[in-house]
Amino acid sequence: MYSYWGRQLISKKDNWFKYGTVVFVVADYGDGHGLFLGTRICKNSELENHNIGEQYHSKEIRRFDEFYNIGLYQGVGQFLANLSNPI
Repeated sequence: MYSYWGRQLISKKDNWFKYGTVVFVVADYGDGHGLFLGTRICKNSELENHNIGEQYHSKEIRRFDEFYNIGLYQGVGQFLANLSNPI
């Protein structure tokens, strides 16, 4: 099982959820997958029932490795900036 205490999960690029946003674990299935709640940007209005480009909250089953696992003390913006500009 996955440990969430003192951690936050941040969506990686090319993921179901909007890049750089915090996602919440709704359920942990214990096999590397979980049900997550986060912000999605609509890319297909027919499948998603939202307008193209519209942001909405979505629940989706994904793998835990699709997210950065960072400490609560870390700022998300600073963390993402360090990914693109390593020291």
